Amino acid sequence: MRVRPDQPAHKAARLERTFIRAWLASVALVATIVLLLDPLAQLGTGVVDPMTPNTRADRADRASEASEPPDCLILGSSRIMGIDPARLEGLLPAGIRCENAGVFTATVEDLEVQYSLWSRSGHSTPRYVFVGVEQRMFHPTLETDVSLVLDPRLRRHENPQPGTQAVIEAALSAVFGADTLDAVLRSVAVQLQPPTEPRFTMDERGALHWTRWENQIQRTGQAPAFLFEQNVESWTRWHAGFGQGGDDRWRRWQNWLGQVTNSGARLIVFLPPEDERLRQRVFEAVPSAAAAERAWVDRLERSVQHAGGTWLDLRDSAAPEAPGDDSPRFYDGIHPRPELADQLTLRLAEAVH
Repeated sequence: MRVRPDQPAHKAARLERTFIRAWLASVALVATIVLLLDPLAQLGTGVVDPMTPNTRADRADRASEASEPPDCLILGSSRIMGIDPARLEGLLPAGIRCENAGVFTATVEDLEVQYSLWSRSGHSTPRYVFVGVEQRMFHPTLETDVSLVLDPRLRRHENPQPGTQAVIEAALSAVFGADTLDAVLRSVAVQLQPPTEPRFTMDERGALHWTRWENQIQRTGQAPAFLFEQNVESWTRWHAGFGQGGDDRWRRWQNWLGQVTNSGARLIVFLPPEDERLRQRVFEAVPSAAAAERAWVDRLERSVQHAGGTWLDLRDSAAPEAPGDDSPRFYDGIHPRPELADQLTLRLAEAVH
């Protein structure tokens, strides 16, 4: 029997088709906007400056252009990217060339990939490897950055090699992930605002300079308070869900340490400086965090010593150089200003001698 257009079944089918078309159009629109803006610089397709530069892609570019591998490699997250390689070179034995290969929101996987990337760039391995570590690198819920899967220059250094399914999932995450969609909205808002000074700049040796915040401190004498509060909130969340970290990342960490020391490199692993006020706020909010951190640090120290590396706990090394000096030592509680970064660099060089 023929269904009349005004019958309920026909109307329901027409409504369903309309809904599907609208949904597909919305998905296509979102995908197009993400591809055009690429706010997290994960796809390499953006037509405007991203909210956050893709430091992993930048490191891959630099490694491919290097005529020979560095003698000294600095690895870690943005917290160690303020270390000036040229400054460290001046404190190490003559003739040593250093490179800062830190990346934003680094994980254990990033340490592996960056070490392999820079070691193979000249078919040799660094003589000195400085590694700044933090709990978040081992966090069981922190996802591996999709750049390690989508960028073939980085993917070939992953172990094990990501399969086709992993590449597809990473691409979908880069386009439709919650962080991406949030960054799209913020990127649009930034484009509508008058031009401002950059948040940070990166020099030709990989060192990061927090331009906007440093200029604000120079003008006002105070670090931006909202940055500190943001890190209190994020660190509280990370500590609350940490425990002992993922066993898979611990295994990767231990295997990688052995790989570095077996290459003959001098390995120096350190905990970067932290603002004591931030630590107190986090431990007050998460009473179990202090004990969990101590257990993690003990386990980390044992793993470094077992591999034959040098261990440095520099979390409390942010004391003022002069009595009565109350100038900010951090921008936000974890990223050191130039004076503290220089102090950290000196401590690292002292560990070599």
